[in-house]
Amino acid sequence: MKSRSIIPVVIALSLVSALCACTREPAVGDLPTLQKANARTIPDLGMDLIWIPSSKEAGPPFWLGRTEVTQKQWTVLMNHNFSEFKGEDLPVQNVDWNESMEFCRKLTEKERAAGRLPADYEFTLPSDAQWEFACRAGTKGDYPGNIDDLAWYFLNSGGKPHPVATKQPNAWGLYDVLGNVAEWSLSGVSLYSGVPEMSSRSIRGGSWRIAASQASSTFRIFYSATDRENTVGLRVALSAVAVSKRAAVPLQAKPGR
Repeated sequence: MKSRSIIPVVIALSLVSALCACTREPAVGDLPTLQKANARTIPDLGMDLIWIPSSKEAGPPFWLGRTEVTQKQWTVLMNHNFSEFKGEDLPVQNVDWNESMEFCRKLTEKERAAGRLPADYEFTLPSDAQWEFACRAGTKGDYPGNIDDLAWYFLNSGGKPHPVATKQPNAWGLYDVLGNVAEWSLSGVSLYSGVPEMSSRSIRGGSWRIAASQASSTFRIFYSATDRENTVGLRVALSAVAVSKRAAVPLQAKPGR
């Protein structure tokens, strides 16, 4: 008799547990509305984004542009092109950090208006940690492959950037993660003690103008958010808004490694 009275209680508890599991809010990084696709495409820009898995180093999963932003893609949203080396398929250059973030904001606005992007996701720059994790693509050394196969840098560039995706990608399908143009990241540092604003931002990957030692997955430099260089462009990330906010904190890292 006692065992019979236990059965309804067990069933009730199971139903409550199932209900809680169905109605719980997904944790940041679950990507509940977007995770079905391993890759995403913005058709009218011809922009592909590669799925990057979660990790201890970079946090929840996110997407990252298959290539650096091209001048054609940039001009569609920004209506100008200050690049020194012109070409639709060349990576955009001479863009500062603020403009790069404005490009991401406009892309977010455009995709939400088209009904392709939920309100809790946004396009942004990758954090320093996200960039490095994606660049490494599961490798442990300074380079995710043979640098001459992967990168346009000082010894093979001919003194100029080249059209995107003309070298081999890394193991996760990302092109030009090293060389061609260096890439702004979301992360930065404060140059003044006690000042919370990040006056300098991390740049990763090296460019067509630098030596192999600086075109590595570990090397970084810092530029002011208003600096423009013909060696610097951007690559777009897509992640949960809450993830981006957590990533936008000052780095402890110093220039170099």
